[in-house]
Amino acid sequence: TALNTSGYCYIGLTQYPGTVAGTFFTGNAMFTLQSSSYAFMNDNRVWDNVTRICVGFYTQYLNSEGLVNPDGTIASLTILDLQNGGVAAIVAGMITGINPPHISGTPSVIIDPTQKPKATNTLLIAVSTNGNAIFRNITITNTNN
Repeated sequence: TALNTSGYCYIGLTQYPGTVAGTFFTGNAMFTLQSSSYAFMNDNRVWDNVTRICVGFYTQYLNSEGLVNPDGTIASLTILDLQNGGVAAIVAGMITGINPPHISGTPSVIIDPTQKPKATNTLLIAVSTNGNAIFRNITITNTNN
């Protein structure tokens, strides 16, 4: 279709040859460019879950005091506590006891140590995760000579 050739994803129906009977969805694609980080439903779901977990964890720190260095930047102990706590919360909600886990590997929570939250009253926290692979195509090859 014109949408597919333009690089957009869409959900359709397909049939597979062989002994697999029925009609199946072609994938969990969203109506956006295939190169987008949000091209597939599972990527959106993972990020939404991570966001909810982080908001739930970091809300306890709203209106609380944090240690700062003499130049107004965040103290390294405060950064370490906040980063480790965020990672632990994501791991508990997305990996521990879940088979298969919702994400692959250990998430990353980074707080830029040059921030001056005393001046801005804002703390910026960067979070990244490694989503699981989705096998959208499987190809079988003949290795006989």
